[in-house]
Amino acid sequence: MIPKVQNDVACLLNPEAQMILNSSFDGIMISDGNGVVQWANEASARICGLPLEELVGKTTEELEKAEVFRPSITLMVLKNKKPVTYFQNTKSGRKVLVTGSPIFDESGKIRWVICNSRDITELLNLRAQLELAEKKAKRFQSELEALKIRSDITMDFVMESDHIKRLVSMVLRIAPKDVTVLILGESGVGKNALAAMIHNASNRNLGPFIEINCGAIPESLFESELFGYEPGAFTGAQRQGKKGQIELANGGTLFLNEVGELPLSMQAKLLTFLQEGYFYRVGGTKPVRADVRVIAATNRDLAEMVTRGEFRADLYYRLNVVSLTISPLRERPEDILVLAEYFLDQFNRKHGTNKKYAPETLHLMLNYSWPGNARELRNAIERAVVISESEWILPSDLQVDTERLQPAVSLKQALEQFEKDLLTRAFKIYGSTHKVAQALKISQPTIVRKSKKYRIRVVN
Repeated sequence: MIPKVQNDVACLLNPEAQMILNSSFDGIMISDGNGVVQWANEASARICGLPLEELVGKTTEELEKAEVFRPSITLMVLKNKKPVTYFQNTKSGRKVLVTGSPIFDESGKIRWVICNSRDITELLNLRAQLELAEKKAKRFQSELEALKIRSDITMDFVMESDHIKRLVSMVLRIAPKDVTVLILGESGVGKNALAAMIHNASNRNLGPFIEINCGAIPESLFESELFGYEPGAFTGAQRQGKKGQIELANGGTLFLNEVGELPLSMQAKLLTFLQEGYFYRVGGTKPVRADVRVIAATNRDLAEMVTRGEFRADLYYRLNVVSLTISPLRERPEDILVLAEYFLDQFNRKHGTNKKYAPETLHLMLNYSWPGNARELRNAIERAVVISESEWILPSDLQVDTERLQPAVSLKQALEQFEKDLLTRAFKIYGSTHKVAQALKISQPTIVRKSKKYRIRVVN
């Protein structure tokens, strides 16, 4: 429909010109010097959400008050007497970019105001969607990076039992908090690995991780080893002096392994450092400050040592801000076979072999008490990989004390546990029953039947 043209604008727009302007996607509106709309194309009606008859003949001031559009660019042009480009909102909910241009008569008065309106609603919506998508992409990227970091941190800590999974979950929660941690557990359970995990998951992971084995340093050397010494502090001292382990750990983590072996004479000095944040080098008179996070570990009952007067109560409470206990391997048999597979793969690659466990070897592993925990298991497996005469590792190759066997599970249970672990890992790698069957060289129906038996979730 071609809108009615007022007489005084007819000279500008003949019917052919009107058809050309009506083909424009942009809104074009012509007002006179009094702000009265004299002509508008069909796109203007679409943008404003009104029939042309309700636009033409109205003043732009009336239309603005009725909120057909706001603000009126025509009124802004009439006021400023120069071209104006501005954003405009319409009653129909559109967002419009409008450019108003004045046309002057011979006397310098504004004769016409021509407004060109570009509907940018969809463009802004697309921009908002793009920004939202970018935010989501950044969030997903952050989550992926966090998962990668978590995976990198925990990759060397084999997790199968609920106990270890809960322990690692706790580690990842407390690691970013700069608190002292006390790790308890028997020898060989992995206290060192847990301490390293806390450091790697903390905000200090770019700083040094310094371990001191409190049970391996003679008491006479402990103070100089921990706090360092000044030049000439004692006979045999280095001429330039020496930094202690605490100073070397500045900005990072100090791991006091076997802290239960710490001499009583050193406990008071360590407590002073933990409370005040400074210490004195041997032979020094000036306090030295160091910013370190302390993680301590022991296989001894510190609470019992406190009651016997072998460990300072104040130091015990200072260390025991957050306590983590690693259960012995015999109390979490579900970790034994997973660790065994992990160590076997590790040592097969190290020694260039392709050894496998005989079923009776798995049975022995599950029924042995492993008093040395994961460390003993690791050493036994490496020894077996090296000395076994065939590709199969037999019980005798482990060379463990059979008097420590404690009937825990049957051979059938051991094999079922091994089969379940193997299938679970295969599904994580290959995904579908068809691919798992190909990888394990058995039929797909067998895979389906066993996955149902062990309640393993499968995706095809």
